[in-house]
Amino acid sequence: MPASCVVLSLELAKGEPLTQGRAQEGAHAPALPEVAPGARLLVVCVGEQLLAFPLARVERVIAAAHAPPLPGAPTSILGALDLEGEPVPVLDTRRKLGLAERPLRSSDQFVLARRARGRLAFRVDRVVGVAPAETLVEAGELSRQEPFLRGSARLEEGPALALVCALEGWLSPAEERALQAALERRS
Repeated sequence: MPASCVVLSLELAKGEPLTQGRAQEGAHAPALPEVAPGARLLVVCVGEQLLAFPLARVERVIAAAHAPPLPGAPTSILGALDLEGEPVPVLDTRRKLGLAERPLRSSDQFVLARRARGRLAFRVDRVVGVAPAETLVEAGELSRQEPFLRGSARLEEGPALALVCALEGWLSPAEERALQAALERRS
């Protein structure tokens, strides 16, 4: 296990489902959620990188499974899961971060989140835990290159930093259009 992923000693929200703070079905959360100091973050590990998603936008975490291909979807989309009768695209987070690709492992997980444009599953190596952000630093220039990056957060437990990610911006506008077209063809 990468060293940076074991720096934290976060409690995995014992007795508290990861769906706490979930957006109401049909409700649309703001496209760029505000993450303030003390906000609760879902911390995940992808490669040796810690990422943090706003917990309020996370629906749930499930074990990774084969996602049937979605013809015409952007290359960063592994496929689409059928969840409750709805196709949910699975984003290859490793590919988007420029990390070495590897086959899906049984220990991988999917973080299901609701974006302004619908649900999206993020493939992660593992969930580290739920933590409040102690100190937030804006991404500045880096967010122009990677629109999904909002900054970094020093986590309450230990010296670790996690990249705070918005749920929007992982796909370019052209990729979003291609994904929507692929989903429509699938229906």
